[in-house]
Amino acid sequence: MSLSVDLVFAPVCKKAKFIVSGYNMDAPIDAVVDAIDTLIPKIHLIKTCMDKKIPLWSSMSSASRIDPSLIHIGDISETKVDPLAKQVRLKLREIGISEGFKTVYSTEMPYEPEKAIPGTEWTCICPNVIKEFGACHQKRVILGTTSDIPPIFGMMLAGDLIKEHLKDFDLRNRDTFHHTPTFEEFKKHLSSKFGYCF
Repeated sequence: MSLSVDLVFAPVCKKAKFIVSGYNMDAPIDAVVDAIDTLIPKIHLIKTCMDKKIPLWSSMSSASRIDPSLIHIGDISETKVDPLAKQVRLKLREIGISEGFKTVYSTEMPYEPEKAIPGTEWTCICPNVIKEFGACHQKRVILGTTSDIPPIFGMMLAGDLIKEHLKDFDLRNRDTFHHTPTFEEFKKHLSSKFGYCF
């Protein structure tokens, strides 16, 4: 094993109807990490990865939670309590997918957002409606969370992905490493390949 300085992260998550549109999912991809909050693009990305047999780590909802001890990693079929995970499971079942990719999820019941109070109007999302308090029955609710929960979700996803990719190596035996690049080699590589200056 050698630690590669050629590791490239290719962000494909853009605000688009279908996340992978315009991105070559046939190119060699070692893994995909998904942190999409919107259901349909999330399902589209999951299905694309499953069809192409690309390993996937997917984040469920971190919103409205405060307890990091209730965050877990597991297959999508093992998720519980999380409302987004439930919606994902139901949609995937419609297309014949019930398991096969890792998720990070919380078993903490999410806190309900506070009801709108006159003077703190919510924004009506219906087209062509007078924008005033109580103008419609739909409202755009922004779910909050504490600042530590989303990064913990991300770190758990990244950590599990790295652990999975290193599982065949004896990390206690330094002889299994052919070459570990020095920081100077790493800087030189970044400068020559990407024009980064240090």
